[in-house]
Amino acid sequence: AIVQGAGKYLESGKANITIISQATNDLANGRTAAQIWSDYVTACATLRAAGWNKVVATTITPRAISPGFNAAMEIERIALNAMLLANPGRLFDAVANYGAISALGLDGAPNFGYLPDGLHESEAAYALEAQVLKAAIDAAGR
Repeated sequence: AIVQGAGKYLESGKANITIISQATNDLANGRTAAQIWSDYVTACATLRAAGWNKVVATTITPRAISPGFNAAMEIERIALNAMLLANPGRLFDAVANYGAISALGLDGAPNFGYLPDGLHESEAAYALEAQVLKAAIDAAGR
């Protein structure tokens, strides 16, 4: 679950913006885009009830097909990203679209210069993501 283990942070919801950036492991564990979306709905309700004013989500970066991440999981990753970007019901105040960072690679074909193991970001990738995330936070307002 997205908010699992976040108790003390939920209670300190005096901060204005929270960022939900996860689900790669959920996908790798066989969860579907629809199941993860349900988690996002629950997480947003929990966060807003705790006083968080703005919720920003991030899409999931491209990932290499590997023994731990198959083509069916990649289809779910793409579907989840589409749901995040469509943002039905304005669940999030903004979405940082890491998929729009062409340097990171394409669906199913990450750029190993930025995602050296096909999954985890390099410092250069984080720098690019930070720019996209800042724009999303600015779009969400404060």
